[in-house]
Amino acid sequence: MTPHRSPSADRQRKAGLTHKKLLGFVVSAVVTLGSLMWIVSLSSRIVDHQSNDVDARDVSYAPGDPEFDRLSRSEKVEALRREAARIDEDLMWRRSYRLRERRRRNQPGTYEVHESWKREVENLEKQVKAFPNPVPGSIGWDVRERLKELKADPALNSSDRESLRD
Repeated sequence: MTPHRSPSADRQRKAGLTHKKLLGFVVSAVVTLGSLMWIVSLSSRIVDHQSNDVDARDVSYAPGDPEFDRLSRSEKVEALRREAARIDEDLMWRRSYRLRERRRRNQPGTYEVHESWKREVENLEKQVKAFPNPVPGSIGWDVRERLKELKADPALNSSDRESLRD
């Protein structure tokens, strides 16, 4: 004969939560929370230590600054090297920016494209003269159609070349 169980004990057993399991869950949660708090406090101490540790490597000094005169000789040399590196980086960025701008200006839609369009139109006009009476589907007909397309293109057919330069 099986012993009689109370309805609440049956519910706990069915849910799978016994007192031992519940206690184990609480203990593991407390341990996890404690270790997370320890990690956070340790990382905040590291950050505080680093923020209080200001030296010549953290600040950019230049000759003429009162702080620059207070530095040791090696710190002054290091500060000047960092300043020179910063200036070099700035100059390299400016050079690359100028190159990018120059390349951008030489992209389609500029004066050079207009000149190539003009040469192509001149060549097609010469070919049209070579085929005075073209038949639909012939080479002469295709040349005339291409010439019409080029002359109809408002982006390329501009007599104002200066506006295309910019």
